[in-house]
Amino acid sequence: MEIKELTIKNCEEVLSLWQSTEGVGLDRDVDTKERIGIYLQRNPGLSFAAFEKGKVLGAVLCGHDGRRGYLHHLTVAEAHRNCECSVYGNAIYSFSPTTPAVRSSGRKTAGLNELT
Repeated sequence: MEIKELTIKNCEEVLSLWQSTEGVGLDRDVDTKERIGIYLQRNPGLSFAAFEKGKVLGAVLCGHDGRRGYLHHLTVAEAHRNCECSVYGNAIYSFSPTTPAVRSSGRKTAGLNELT
């Protein structure tokens, strides 16, 4: 497994994962490749995807408003949930802005939306 920064290049595959995941509520006006690309540019280095053999198995979209940090759509493909102690979700989360290293940088709060 490899964790990489989420980019516009793998956005369509990530959107497909989110669309196929029960419980993930996407907004058709906001959760588009173009709008997510803008979000990624505004929040560089905060969103990640888990890959295995070049395929996206999980992802998290993260950002901040200058005061609060947000995690959106933290998702692992259904076939890879609950395996090896949820290694995919844990690995993606460990890179997210709510980890101790990021919290110590000054961010005080984080919002979690749709942990799936």
